[in-house]
Amino acid sequence: VATRMMFFIFVGRVLVLRVLLGRDRLATVWQDAFLIAGYVQALIFDVCPDLLNVKTMEIWYSICMLQLSLYQAPFATTPEFWPAAGYYSLAIGGVFSLGILHSPLVLFWNVVSLVTTRASTQAHGGDSQALIDVNGWVPLTLMICVFVVMIEARYREQA
Repeated sequence: VATRMMFFIFVGRVLVLRVLLGRDRLATVWQDAFLIAGYVQALIFDVCPDLLNVKTMEIWYSICMLQLSLYQAPFATTPEFWPAAGYYSLAIGGVFSLGILHSPLVLFWNVVSLVTTRASTQAHGGDSQALIDVNGWVPLTLMICVFVVMIEARYREQA
């Protein structure tokens, strides 16, 4: 029920701000579309929980990480909103990555995320502070990947 309410509140807010009031937002239309797609996925899992299982986990993880990578890509964000989009993608992508036990897939999508982060930094005038922030994301992403490898190894030991 909470997922459904959040979905309708978010979509309603986006529609009111963008369409009815014509307000510009820091988030772009592309980013709003990626967020709405994420809420639709959560709604689908709420209505049909059988769709998210061991066999389909890697596909859903890849879809979510693709959305996060595109959310912070240069075409989808603005220079003003890019740092926030990058932090959001790093945080949510890290949580998603800790929930899957397939380290090659985690490594792949985290590298893709770092590449889009770097591309956005370059496209939006990578000043020295932005480059310092991005370089700080590399060890965080590496720690997430190492943790996933360790958890996966421990899981295989016990299985």
